Amino acid sequence: MSEAKPTGIYAFKWLDRNGVTTGGNRPYKWELPIGCNPSKWHSNRTKKPIKVCVNGFHCIGAEEIVNFKPYGPRLFLVEIAGRFDSSTQKLAVEHIRLIEELTYMYKNGGLIVKSQAGLPSTYLKESITNSGRIGLNAIGKV
Repeated sequence: MSEAKPTGIYAFKWLDRNGVTTGGNRPYKWELPIGCNPSKWHSNRTKKPIKVCVNGFHCIGAEEIVNFKPYGPRLFLVEIAGRFDSSTQKLAVEHIRLIEELTYMYKNGGLIVKSQAGLPSTYLKESITNSGRIGLNAIGKV
């Protein structure tokens, strides 16, 4: 098992009103970020392989935010680290932490996602275009 270290690789995660994962067969209560401070790292302690829909913490790229909205209503920017597996729709990762909660709204046929904590868009550069619309580059280094 690897150690959780900041990577600068970001994705997105929907949680319910209480900060609990709503997908899968095991609800998971998350430690939430406070203001501009990310949450602690959440780590998968099993030695089993990380596999989408089987094992690991799951998150999505920007292009899947709308498709996974039923798992909300709270949307978070997450940083990921360690071993991972991916499918066409989502990622399963070994380590994950919530960076901040995001606000979102639909406008002109697109989805605009904004920082609630007032942070600059540095975390979002690779995933969100300059106009604030969802970009095709789901996960990338900032």
